[in-house]
Amino acid sequence: MTRTPPDMTWALNRLAENPGALFALLFSGDGLVMAKSDKLSKDDADSAAAALSGIQSLSRGLSRFCGAEALKWGITVIELGTHSVLVTAAGQNSCLAVSVAANLASPQMTIVSEATAKTAAAMSEALSAAARTDGSPAV
Repeated sequence: MTRTPPDMTWALNRLAENPGALFALLFSGDGLVMAKSDKLSKDDADSAAAALSGIQSLSRGLSRFCGAEALKWGITVIELGTHSVLVTAAGQNSCLAVSVAANLASPQMTIVSEATAKTAAAMSEALSAAARTDGSPAV
């Protein structure tokens, strides 16, 4: 029986309220939206989840580039000019992403990064998604 994850919209809205934060998104490892902050449209959430799923997958494959066989992926940070995106593991087969209207050196980035890490750590069990095996939705 598939466990229905709790609605995490409230936690994502809270993350998106941090100074500089724009949107927050919870997605499965295979790119399906599990929850999103209210201000993020469904279409943008779907598109971002698909793209970010690929990015987290590529990031996980960089252990050898770091001189090790198997390192645990924890976070990927993408800087897009004056904006950034944080992507972090948020439980079994799930990821949490937050977009920030700030670059990596800004105080807002530090605040959002810490809030994202705390949220992901505190809710890792609730933010887990079972892997799809039969083509059905992961949640």
